[in-house]
Amino acid sequence: MAEKLNFPLSFPKCINCGSVRKVAATVAKGEEEKGKRTPGLPAGTDPTPRMVPIFDPTKTILMAPTLIIFRDICADCGHEDVSYVACYDMGIELVRAGLPPGTKMPPGMPHR
Repeated sequence: MAEKLNFPLSFPKCINCGSVRKVAATVAKGEEEKGKRTPGLPAGTDPTPRMVPIFDPTKTILMAPTLIIFRDICADCGHEDVSYVACYDMGIELVRAGLPPGTKMPPGMPHR
């Protein structure tokens, strides 16, 4: 039986130096305090978080579990790493819409 993970996964400490001071998280917290950002949303250094669908490209499906991955930078040592991972069932068309133009789809997947 597959191991069950409890999403979202949060990695508040830098794996390099152990600091909990993160650049994007700190800026986001300041924006929350000014009322310019919804409290509790994850923050990351990428303009859009990476989306990783987990599905069998040979099957025709409408929904697939998709990992949403945020990265952040340690304010003390500058190391960038994953800070937050969520998992949602998302429509395959939504996931594919986030792929860069020209991305080759796996065999069996319809192209846009």
